[in-house]
Amino acid sequence: MEYQVTARKWRPQTFAEVIGQEHVTRALTNAIASGKIPHAFLFSGPRGVGKTTTARILAKALNCVKGITAEPCNHCAICEAIMNGNSLDVREIDGASNRGIDNIREVRDTVSYMPLNGRYKIYIIDEVHMLTLEASNALLKTLEEPPDHVVFMLATTEPHKVIPTIRSRCQHYTFKKIPSTVIVSQLKTIAEKEKIKYSEEGLFLIAEAADGSMRDSQSIFDQIVLYSEGNISEKHVIDVLGIPDDEYFSKLVTAVAAGEAVRMLEIVNEYLENFGDIPLFVKYFIDFMKKGLLVRNLPRDHEMVDLSEKRYAELNEVFKPFANDELTRLIQIMVNCYTGMKSDLLERFILENALFKAIDYKNMIPLSEIRNEIVKMIGTGGAVIPQEKPAPRNPIPETREKSEPAPVPYKKLEPVSKPAPQKDESSKPAGDMIDVVKQVLSRTPLRKSMTSDLGSIDIEGGNITVKLGSAHSAEFFKARAGEIVKDIEAVCGNRYTVEFYSPGGQSKPITPVKEPEARNDAPVPESPSGESGLFGVSKILKDTFDAKIDK
Repeated sequence: MEYQVTARKWRPQTFAEVIGQEHVTRALTNAIASGKIPHAFLFSGPRGVGKTTTARILAKALNCVKGITAEPCNHCAICEAIMNGNSLDVREIDGASNRGIDNIREVRDTVSYMPLNGRYKIYIIDEVHMLTLEASNALLKTLEEPPDHVVFMLATTEPHKVIPTIRSRCQHYTFKKIPSTVIVSQLKTIAEKEKIKYSEEGLFLIAEAADGSMRDSQSIFDQIVLYSEGNISEKHVIDVLGIPDDEYFSKLVTAVAAGEAVRMLEIVNEYLENFGDIPLFVKYFIDFMKKGLLVRNLPRDHEMVDLSEKRYAELNEVFKPFANDELTRLIQIMVNCYTGMKSDLLERFILENALFKAIDYKNMIPLSEIRNEIVKMIGTGGAVIPQEKPAPRNPIPETREKSEPAPVPYKKLEPVSKPAPQKDESSKPAGDMIDVVKQVLSRTPLRKSMTSDLGSIDIEGGNITVKLGSAHSAEFFKARAGEIVKDIEAVCGNRYTVEFYSPGGQSKPITPVKEPEARNDAPVPESPSGESGLFGVSKILKDTFDAKIDK
């Protein structure tokens, strides 16, 4: 028998055999059973998901000698002619190569002829969106009111390009991408029937490469079978398709989590020696991290998790060190890397630069957190901002004598409660207290990012001395000393004096003190520019980030 490719040999011949499109086949089966057959169908969806195949099955269902049935016999002369593509009553037209107005005029001139053998004369127009505007308009009248014996079946991968007047005259059925698990199940059936050995991981790689297309997966399947001599493995698929092995990505993610920059560069170099396609590497790495995000948040049996049990467990282990927000930041870094690759000369530099950003993911602080910290600083250490004076409801009549203007009310500062007398000696051991201090200093992401140069912590009685590597870090914590003292007291129950210093200079001990009440008639501190509120913000920004303001 002459060799047939898998896609043709295993083409579905009944609605029950159509894979992954139950929402379409069920609607068509019910339409046939009820006798409500529309005169025009529009099948849209990605390539290789069963649009044309469904149209042929529907043509058999309408013309089979058994009668109009959802289960054509596939043995009568009419069914066999349709399956072989030589039926006189079923005409298949390629919209890409027959897209002109003359081709459609020919169709319009022949629709009036009665079918020769079946009940219906059927026109299947594939890639209908490729028709010219003139050809589409020529089809409109016939499509709206065709003869009773004519049925149009239009198929397209881009329904938005089909003119609205054609779409409105058809029953529109949308075909979906087929999940990888469904494709793998079908490939297993084919392999077992054809007596081909396989590994499940290899079939999953085929399904992922097919991107939801059953026909593409079967074409790749044939290619791998020839290469592997009937024994499909994961390595065979990687070798034939030239796709990066997930092992590279697992090692890379592990290196990023551990902060191993040298190991990270070695992995990239190893990939480039074996494959060399940097944009493809980045694309698959983004997909790998997306799978990790799904695995971290969805159970194995969820429909969005198209992974084998073994792969699911492996990814779950690889991505354990990452929180969701950290993973989304890493994905964004790589997406920016992929979109920024416009020059072959800079591809490797852009990739390595992105990976160096990724390796520092623990110190990345979202803008929302920075904003919240600044708002918090303004509320505690910034300038006092006056409240607006409400306008009077009724106008006040003028008096002969000019009265002194009433003072503008200012927001009253809440006094800090007087600290309780502290004990001379801490009830906690020094080692435990040092751990407590470290935890308090790293309480927020912004604080944690400033502890990278944290030095020694000395505790003597009720005094805590913290050494920092830079004056910038020391000043940062001095501004938050009150908060830190309160946090330590909340954990330990004792009040301490905290001192921050750097090798360049030592600061004075800072303890919470009772602040005086603000007087209503006190003037607002003026900034050099005369803007009291902004002065406090700019001072905090300069003190915190060692910044300067350009005017």
